[in-house]
Amino acid sequence: MVPKDIRDRITRDFEDEDEQELALCVVEELVEKFDRQVARCALFMAEGSFDKLEEAEKLARSDHKDLIMLSECDPLTGKRLRNLAKSFPDDSPEAQERAMYRDAMRAFRKRLRLYRLDDESRLGGAALTEGKASGITAITPPDSYPQEVWDKLVETGQLRITEDGAYETIE
Repeated sequence: MVPKDIRDRITRDFEDEDEQELALCVVEELVEKFDRQVARCALFMAEGSFDKLEEAEKLARSDHKDLIMLSECDPLTGKRLRNLAKSFPDDSPEAQERAMYRDAMRAFRKRLRLYRLDDESRLGGAALTEGKASGITAITPPDSYPQEVWDKLVETGQLRITEDGAYETIE
C-alpha cells in the first residue's frame, strides 16, 4: 500500500493523469520490493519527470543504497541533508500557516524565557540563596512575525493582550 504522502507527491509533481498512474505503478513496485524510503527517494530524484523516475527505479534495482545516498546526501560532503524514511512534508497552505503560528509561539516563549532569565540574573537578590524570581509575565512579541500573526494567536486563545499592550501566554 502506498502511503498518502507519496500519493500526494505524485499528484503534485506529475501533471498528466496518465503519468500519475504510471508513476503510482512504479512506486507501488518499489514499496513492495524495497520500502517506502526507496520509493520516496525515487520520487525526490524524479522531480516530476517520468523518465527520471524510471532511471531512479533502475538505480534502485541495481543498488537501492546508492539511490538513498544520492537523494538524501550532499554529493560533495556526503552529509545527510534530508531523511526520506519519514513522510514528505505537507506543503499545503494550511500546513504552512500552522507551522508559522507554531514557530511564532516558539519565538514568543523563547523571548519571554530570555527576558525572565535576564531579570532573574540581575544583582540584588540574596547572595547565597536561589536569587529572586522574575516578575515578567508579558512582553512585546518578536517583530520577525507580522502583527496579523499575533492577532490570530490572541483570537485562538494562545496569547492575551495586557492593559499596557504587551502579550502574555495563557496558562
